[in-house]
Amino acid sequence: MADNRIIPINPDSDLNKIMNQAIQNLQTQGYTVHAQMHNPSNASMTVSKDKSGINDFIGFGVECRVNIALINAGQLSVTIDSEWTNKIIAIGIGVFASWLIVGVGLIITGIIGCVNQADLPAKIFAALNSSYGQIPFNNYQPPVNNYQPPVNNYQPPVNNYQPPVNNYQPPVNNYQPPVNNYQPPVENYQPPVNNYQAPVNNYQAPVENYQAPVENYQAPVDQPSDNNF
Repeated sequence: MADNRIIPINPDSDLNKIMNQAIQNLQTQGYTVHAQMHNPSNASMTVSKDKSGINDFIGFGVECRVNIALINAGQLSVTIDSEWTNKIIAIGIGVFASWLIVGVGLIITGIIGCVNQADLPAKIFAALNSSYGQIPFNNYQPPVNNYQPPVNNYQPPVNNYQPPVNNYQPPVNNYQPPVNNYQPPVENYQPPVNNYQAPVNNYQAPVENYQAPVENYQAPVDQPSDNNF
């Protein structure tokens, strides 16, 4: 897990000089430091101890990777990543082989390595704090802000406006509709009496006296011929 802090420094501080002072401070405590300046406002370094051979295997080795940047005038951003892998491996092997003396020893050395690893970031921050051009971190106090905003004595004007009284009264409606005295005329119409009598039909059909003529026709008598024998 990374540890990040913002350290206040003098605005005219030189990052290269700060790095050199911090490296010398850490080396006097027995740490190996590998540093690199990326540009005038960015640098990185690796701080380690006992990271080779058997000491690293049994969990004694400690290491931190540090990134340093000038983020603006008077502020130094420091991010530290700690290395916990070798300690975890040593403790894990020790727990697995805890029935052996060697296993118990790995657990103890792994725990001692964890304690030393946890202390290393604080020592790195302390070394940077004491570097050239550094304002001591613990004694830094931001300037007191004595600004007081002006008292607002403004009072809004009193609203004495009163709406006028509405005395309007609608006129009385005295209108009366006229009385309807209309009477429809009496209807005295009587239809005329129908005195029509149909004429009497005195027609008599003529008597038919027709008699058919008597037919007096007689067929001629067939006479024997003299030529017959």
